[in-house]
Amino acid sequence: MIEKCSSFTWSGRARLLLTGPDGQRRAGAAIGGPIIDGQVAFRIAGEIARSDGLVYNTTLHRDGDRRVSETLRGKLLVTPDVLPNLRIGATYLHDRHQRGTYQTEFDAPYTPRDRISTEDFGSVLTVKSDIATLEAGYDLGSGFNISSVTNYSNIRSSNVYDQDRTATPGQVGQVTNPSKTFQQELRLSVKRSWVQGLVGAYYLRNDNRAYFYESRQNLGLRRLGIDQVLLGRGLPQSTVDTVLNLYGGAVPISNNLRQPRLTKNYAGFADLTFPITDGLRLIAGLRYDHESQDRGATQNVTITVPLPDPGTVPAGLAPIVTQLTLCWSQPQRTLQVYNLCAPSPIKRGCRRPV
Repeated sequence: MIEKCSSFTWSGRARLLLTGPDGQRRAGAAIGGPIIDGQVAFRIAGEIARSDGLVYNTTLHRDGDRRVSETLRGKLLVTPDVLPNLRIGATYLHDRHQRGTYQTEFDAPYTPRDRISTEDFGSVLTVKSDIATLEAGYDLGSGFNISSVTNYSNIRSSNVYDQDRTATPGQVGQVTNPSKTFQQELRLSVKRSWVQGLVGAYYLRNDNRAYFYESRQNLGLRRLGIDQVLLGRGLPQSTVDTVLNLYGGAVPISNNLRQPRLTKNYAGFADLTFPITDGLRLIAGLRYDHESQDRGATQNVTITVPLPDPGTVPAGLAPIVTQLTLCWSQPQRTLQVYNLCAPSPIKRGCRRPV
């Protein structure tokens, strides 16, 4: 519904919307009018929406981009007779949105027009919002007006998704990102013959200290370049392949990250205009900002399965015979060299998978 302010005249509106390809259905309604004639008025609006989306999941055999939303908004207007120069407006918004994946496959055999998803875990993004705003203004007279805007928002976002976006199970990620914000602004407006403008102050506090990310995923050893590291150290390709196969080509891990953030901002500002002549004006403005942020990060990565133990792998012992020879040389004046060598064979057993 189109947002509309409260008024002292009764009004109402309703809407029903149906669309084709994505199966969207929307229903909304709004009503408003006076509670106390000339002093208190209200308006309430709400909307419910559903959509099948345009993405099809070939692994789960269902729509991959389903969308659900509910929105409720309430407004209140107060202009009391006892303070005719006072005007107060309050707004509250509650909103919940949920949707599926927004990623599709481009690689063959699919094309962008197919709008195909292959993930084995249906991704779901859920955002819940509660936002309240209080606006107040008072005409002080003689060209002075004072106003205040107070806002508080509590937005909770949760995203659960398939890490690799394939039909291979076991890789799931989740991001929890709640954010609480408080804002306050005060303004003093002036409109006199010799000066026009405003002076104000602003404060913000944003609390994002509960941010959390966790995932289960498989780290592909070749994708990480482990094979190239081993080859660079002189190991033959067959040995590198044997080592990587011991791990199944990938290492499953559990990864979680806590990343708290707290932001505070203070600001003062002024914007004034001084008319000097009919065609000449002097404009002066200034702004001061101070912001502080407290940030942190704690990450834990854990291998979720025991690593292979070479001692438990069936193997045969292939002896490698190495001969160590110690030599002592003494050059003579006639350029003849006397060598005394003591060979000593050394045998070492190497375990080789069979």
